[in-house]
Amino acid sequence: MTEFDQIVDFNEQLVLIADSGLPVAIHSEGTPQSVDKTVSQLNARIGVRVARGDTVQAAIAEDPAISPQYRQSLLTLLRTGDSAAALDAATAAARSQRVLKRNVSQWLFQLAIIVLLALVAFVFTLSFTTPQFESFYRDMGIQEGSVLLLLEVLRDWMAVWLTVLLILGAIGWLGWRAYRDRLDWAAVPGGKGYRRAIKNSELAEQMAGLIEQGIPLSDALVICGVHNTAESTEDRATAARFDAAPLLRWAFDEGVDDPSRGEVLRFVAAMYRQKAERLAAVWRFLVPSIATAVVGGIIVLLYALSLFLPWVHFLGVLAFA
Repeated sequence: MTEFDQIVDFNEQLVLIADSGLPVAIHSEGTPQSVDKTVSQLNARIGVRVARGDTVQAAIAEDPAISPQYRQSLLTLLRTGDSAAALDAATAAARSQRVLKRNVSQWLFQLAIIVLLALVAFVFTLSFTTPQFESFYRDMGIQEGSVLLLLEVLRDWMAVWLTVLLILGAIGWLGWRAYRDRLDWAAVPGGKGYRRAIKNSELAEQMAGLIEQGIPLSDALVICGVHNTAESTEDRATAARFDAAPLLRWAFDEGVDDPSRGEVLRFVAAMYRQKAERLAAVWRFLVPSIATAVVGGIIVLLYALSLFLPWVHFLGVLAFA
């Protein structure tokens, strides 16, 4: 099987995986399109380059339209023949995005439930409690206070503002469905550090797999997208030691023996994965808890004021009568 046939077969696997609903994101940033369209365009471009006498690897490495994770996946396949490692590289970013989308959706769902319950309680207050306040004030001949007057206005216009809230909720839901696939980790407290740690862990795992299969460090850096093919072998390794995260810099160091570098990189991957799990506690538990407490506290405060202020005003007038 030629290298071009390998690429075509691998792309067919990606299309099947995407059609089954599993996360695959191989399009370039800023140009979202289907997996089927992306791989079809790539196959055509590679076919043209091969017909001109270029190698498949050169066509992939020099194609500016290929996203970094897709290029890394294809080069991994060609250099190692390991389709599992190539699929892992192709789906890593999409899996991370799905985790983010799922967790933020859960936050929004929790807040929506709280707001809905508060809205039901407020409608009950306007429909049943407010008329009783009116009756008290009327029977005692007391002039209604500003809060009670506001509650009466809200009750009279209930159909209008409930409709507006329903429309706003529908717009928000549609907006979230349209935006959720473009949500960035930087928008989530603690998410940027978490994503950085996950990327370092994935890079270390992928580098370890390549090196254990006999790929030189300098070539592995190119396959994983750390450096490009234009740099010399020495420049790639040297730059990696200065540009990489601290533990990765140590793993790339010349003092680490090549036979043990794979084990070192897997150790580094485990360390960054543990760091990511610690950071995940911020956006998985702490942020939702604080957001729920703040929103819930504001709702409870407003609900309490709508009940007690008319009653306090009523008692105040009676006390000075």
